[in-house]
Amino acid sequence: KVATSDLTQLQAWAQEYPNCNWGIATGEASDLAVIDIDGPEGRAAMSDLERQGFVFPVTLVATTGRIDGGEHRYYKMPQGIDIRNDQNGKIAPHIDVRGTGGYVVFPPSIHPTGKPYSFVDPSMPVAEFPAWIIGRLTVPPPIQATTAQASPQAVRKVSRTNTLVSFAGTMQRRG
Repeated sequence: KVATSDLTQLQAWAQEYPNCNWGIATGEASDLAVIDIDGPEGRAAMSDLERQGFVFPVTLVATTGRIDGGEHRYYKMPQGIDIRNDQNGKIAPHIDVRGTGGYVVFPPSIHPTGKPYSFVDPSMPVAEFPAWIIGRLTVPPPIQATTAQASPQAVRKVSRTNTLVSFAGTMQRRG
């Protein structure tokens, strides 16, 4: 709730709280989306996706402090698409997303295990968010409900097939 990109404020916090953990607001706040790969199950799911041709572009990566290993892969937020948090396995099991409204813990923070978060290669640039993941995370907007043109009682037995086919055609055209 107090996220900022004000360098003066960040330096003041770093001086006031020298051993604190750091978080980065993801999504619109930072233009970053983070893929969170949890432990061996997440790495196995990632490998399985890559065998299927779903590539995770090379990007800035931080290891988390999980004893069984974890990583945060940083990507640029795609323009015009609101990536939200997902912990429901839309990408794959044990692979989560942090987007608008979320945050990730950032190096040099210390995990509850006592192990520090660290960058694999801090000079690595942040890559574009993978299009195939956008497809898995975005869902079409809900269809607007409309009131029925006729009640079931209003459809006479002799014309019900034509009426129902007409309704089906209307529903198909509306998506």
